[in-house]
Amino acid sequence: MTSKNTHRNQAFDLYLGYGGIKDLHLLYQGNITHSVSGNPLFDNKDIDYFHNLKATYKGFNRLQPYAEIGDIKVSPKSNERQLRWRLGIVYLF
Repeated sequence: MTSKNTHRNQAFDLYLGYGGIKDLHLLYQGNITHSVSGNPLFDNKDIDYFHNLKATYKGFNRLQPYAEIGDIKVSPKSNERQLRWRLGIVYLF
């Protein structure tokens, strides 16, 4: 038996990467999500999307600093979107 609160979604993800610049790796991530169960995902519609662009510097031995910018929704009931910045370091061990 399935609960009435179950949300079913279908998603399409796209990843494009480029590493042709010395010690720099660029990655684009795109996503489109459709609610099969009809729940609002963005702007009271059953479709949502987001984008991310990430640059990683691989010139250090085990440390990889990165910067990422992304576009995400604020609420499923409005058409407001938010630009998100991230800075970080990945440590490989």
